[in-house]
Amino acid sequence: MSDLRIALQKRLLQFLKSNSERYYNPKQLAKALELNAPQKTLLQQALNDLENQNKIKQQSPGTFKYQYAKSALYGVIDFNSRAQAFVSIEGFKEDVIIQAEHTGNALQGDTVTIELFNSNAARRKTGRVLEVVKRARNQFVGSFQKNKNQQWVVPDNPKIHVDFILSASEIKVNSGDKVVVTLLHWNADDSSPTAQLIKVLGIPGQHTTEINAIMVEFGLPDAFSDSIEAAAQAISEQIPEQEIQNRKDFRKHCTFTIDPQDAKDFDDALSVQINSENVIQIGVHIADVTHYVKPGTQLDEEAYSRATSVYLVDRCIPMLPERLSNNLCSLRPHEDKLCFSAVFELNLQGQLLNEWFGKTVIHSRHRFTYEQAQEVLKDRKSTRLNSSHIPL
Repeated sequence: MSDLRIALQKRLLQFLKSNSERYYNPKQLAKALELNAPQKTLLQQALNDLENQNKIKQQSPGTFKYQYAKSALYGVIDFNSRAQAFVSIEGFKEDVIIQAEHTGNALQGDTVTIELFNSNAARRKTGRVLEVVKRARNQFVGSFQKNKNQQWVVPDNPKIHVDFILSASEIKVNSGDKVVVTLLHWNADDSSPTAQLIKVLGIPGQHTTEINAIMVEFGLPDAFSDSIEAAAQAISEQIPEQEIQNRKDFRKHCTFTIDPQDAKDFDDALSVQINSENVIQIGVHIADVTHYVKPGTQLDEEAYSRATSVYLVDRCIPMLPERLSNNLCSLRPHEDKLCFSAVFELNLQGQLLNEWFGKTVIHSRHRFTYEQAQEVLKDRKSTRLNSSHIPL
């Protein structure tokens, strides 16, 4: 076996071990590891070798995941306020207790391997950390402290029970300032981890300081990369006529949105249509993001990593770039938009007569705020569908 193939196996194994919660196909692995042409030709062979060695496994043909040794016990470590920890192990009825002196160099949320001190089924299992398989995070927020000989940071997170010793830094900072550090290393023989000061957030208690601290603490990104923004900008605003032909057309139905006053992304709408004297049709329309964000693309992977939009007191951290969240996928009034819809036919007694689910194209006629919608409900004279509140 060539040295190149062996080296590639080591890189693959390390990457899959560090990302042990996901499966990857060869294309994704080649991209993540930035493989060159010779390495790509050996990629499938290297994956087959690792699978034959029982170091990785396939979920379905062509997708691979790290395979822990059958004898290994691994899970995510969760500390309490007394520095005692617990590790949930698949197949165990109770978490394994890890006393503070046996947690090694694990930090809150890390994926670890452990060994048991006792396996008696009648007693609560205890153990110790053998290895940190994957760090839950590498950036931390805390309070900067110093004396004549040393500088360190006391973490804000009460589940982290060690201070971070700082390496040399030229960043100007005052004692007590809230800061962000990046973990550099925590060797087995070190009593504390070593970190690098990367950002000063400011004086604790101030609004901007605390909001920025929350963003770092929960790993909330403050911007999209240039490549993600470029991918969003490259998407056309025009809806192909063939796409419209493949959908149920609701553009002539009375459709509207109801959102907070300061909302910018309108991701759902309602439609109302009287089919007969005793039958009313209600449509619930959700923006069809999948038309614009295709599986396996940069935008899809970015959305996967963010999982959701996050709303803070003074800002929104969106799952998708503004061009998508506030424009293409926002059901703005007086624009044709693509949706997934649930449509129900009801009689005047509220009984369900019929239902339909599928892809649609809509055209919202009005954007209501919650306050405006409430006023319509209060004004009995304005509840007819052809009222002046919704231009027909």
